[in-house]
Amino acid sequence: DHWPIMKELCVVVCLQPTLVSQMGEEPLFWPEQVERFQSPGLMFKNGILAGGSSDSPVVSPNPMLGMYYAITRRDESKVTPIEALIMWTKNSAFFSHDDDKMGSVEVGNFADLCLFDNDFVTGDVEAYRDTKVAKTILGGKVVYEG
Repeated sequence: DHWPIMKELCVVVCLQPTLVSQMGEEPLFWPEQVERFQSPGLMFKNGILAGGSSDSPVVSPNPMLGMYYAITRRDESKVTPIEALIMWTKNSAFFSHDDDKMGSVEVGNFADLCLFDNDFVTGDVEAYRDTKVAKTILGGKVVYEG
């Protein structure tokens, strides 16, 4: 019953799927609450802006792990690969008040990109955890090639 109130008040939520997956949520909540705890799928379904993060150094800062865990949650708690990308790019840029210059590929935004060795949108979900950075571009210049 809190979803409409959160949406009306423009509440935004930063989630840590890696933390939840690796540390577990069962000890923190009653069994009926576990699937709703830090549920990116339910956030998207109910129109709540959800961003992705890791809570590093408690768990790995690798965003691919966080996206993997967000995509492979059970039932309505999971998100699609596109929604996971939105969480870690556009929505997270909004949280840091940088969405006017980063978080999406468009004219006027910083030309800061990472290219990966795996097709995140249509590739094998199980390969996401092992995805490596193939190239990093900052300010329009290649600064790393794997």
